[in-house]
Amino acid sequence: MSGIERVASAKRACIVCNGELFTTVLSLEISVGGVGADRYNVVQSTICGYERTECLKRIPDIRLLYGPRYPPHQAQSVSDTIPGRSELSRLAAKCSGSLLYQTWVDPRFGSLPGPVRPGATALDIGCGVGLTLDRLKAQGWLTSGVEPVRSAAEIARQKGHRIYVDETETAGLPESSFDLIIMQHSIEHLPDPRRVLTECFRLLKPSGLMSVSCPNFDAIGRRVMRGAWTPLDVPRHISHFTPASLVRILSDSGFKPASIQFDNGSHTVTTSIGGLMRMKRLWRSEPIGASDAGSARANEGLDVPGVLNSVIDCLILPFLRLFRIQLKSAMVVLSTK
Repeated sequence: MSGIERVASAKRACIVCNGELFTTVLSLEISVGGVGADRYNVVQSTICGYERTECLKRIPDIRLLYGPRYPPHQAQSVSDTIPGRSELSRLAAKCSGSLLYQTWVDPRFGSLPGPVRPGATALDIGCGVGLTLDRLKAQGWLTSGVEPVRSAAEIARQKGHRIYVDETETAGLPESSFDLIIMQHSIEHLPDPRRVLTECFRLLKPSGLMSVSCPNFDAIGRRVMRGAWTPLDVPRHISHFTPASLVRILSDSGFKPASIQFDNGSHTVTTSIGGLMRMKRLWRSEPIGASDAGSARANEGLDVPGVLNSVIDCLILPFLRLFRIQLKSAMVVLSTK
């Protein structure tokens, strides 16, 4: 499939604008579980710019995509064990102008908004092992999470959070029951994010706040590194958003987008260079769904550039800001009801 494709089935029409014309922007071969390589296309709506991942062969087993080796489902990330990493990361975020974004998405960065009143409720969609819920609970929120992967959900539940091992739209949660709903880098994993956002609108109280974060498909790094851009994360990431398409789908779901913050940090730069080396077979890489032991070694290896990224942020990114160059690799949109 190349060029512009007309989608004959209404089922495959764009979930944002309902358009039926798409153009292929990326075509990738990825091995899942080490059983050969499957081809995935990332196609873009010619009307609204929303992008989605399409599998041209077989749909991968979700157990391979989100097994114990998946970093957000690990009880403690390797980066959290590096002495001084939190302080260095905070300084780097300030230098790159990313502190407001990082405050919402990274457990190492300060406090989220406190509860609006005693007994205020917060819901994390795709909560993983509950790192964000931990912060909210410490601030006095009554915390709940939705996590379809049972192993991650059990870790979060053991910390005292109310966890629903289900999909958001089928969890049966009562209407207008949450003061705060967070989708922290989970919307890109959904095949039908509009359906989930519509349910979140139903669950949010009239005075509530909705926070949605995800990679920015319109980022400079994505356009330069293309398939090697690590936030692309195909085939885990099914939906891909630009700032315009994310704001539009939130508005169409009933929300009132109030602000948008970007991540200008350089952490995707060196990891994307590593991804490019893998694509060119210059750096050994295990397939998605390989052994947990291999995954642990890979995560440790990839975290060394993570420390270097913080140094790069502190030294180089202020000059990029001086010349008004912003990486904008990810974004967080805050909305009201």
